[in-house]
Amino acid sequence: MRHPANNATTWLNYIWQSDLSPTQKLICCCLRKYMNAEREMAWPSKETIARECGLTSRCVRKNLPIICEAGYLIANGESKYGTTRYEILTPELDSPPERGSPLTLNEVPPPPERRSPELNNELNNVIKQIKGWDEWVSYRREIKKKMTPATIKKQVKFLSGRTPEEQQAIIDQSITNGWTGLFEVKHENNGRDNGDARRQRLSAAERVKVAAEERERERQRRGV
Repeated sequence: MRHPANNATTWLNYIWQSDLSPTQKLICCCLRKYMNAEREMAWPSKETIARECGLTSRCVRKNLPIICEAGYLIANGESKYGTTRYEILTPELDSPPERGSPLTLNEVPPPPERRSPELNNELNNVIKQIKGWDEWVSYRREIKKKMTPATIKKQVKFLSGRTPEEQQAIIDQSITNGWTGLFEVKHENNGRDNGDARRQRLSAAERVKVAAEERERERQRRGV
């Protein structure tokens, strides 16, 4: 659940710590420009936001709904100028700070649990149950292969219904081999220790490095 932000400064601190894209954070900063202590909403036109941020109007129209879906803004009717009014929101706090006493950067609570804003609640609940999913997302981010909502849905469907151990094994296999997709675990035994136990103790970045080293050794063995 989200609550109206106690002030625009606290809200902007949350934005900087969020998982929003750089473009979305830039749009939020532009909206913050039109707010003050008494007015925690803004209604510049999308064309104005685009011009001030150096973006296209189409880009602004695409990203504003995503920011709202992520829970940091809410569209609150139209202004007298015919533009949309956006009210700021922040994550629910156990003890919301009193109005007029903004949090400092070091005092801001951690951002809300990471979710895929374009996915429905049911799918997000399934994702929480998948063992190794956060590790898989981190790996995809490290290799700069961003997952689209369609990709997430397919991979979640592939992993759901399996045991946690099977889910982890599938994810480990893809990370170890440097793959961008998820596949059934290949049970191969050619007399060599595949090092699975050791790899499972490594981070996603270390697994990528180990996989690359193994591929290089195999290439040299073949004389390629």
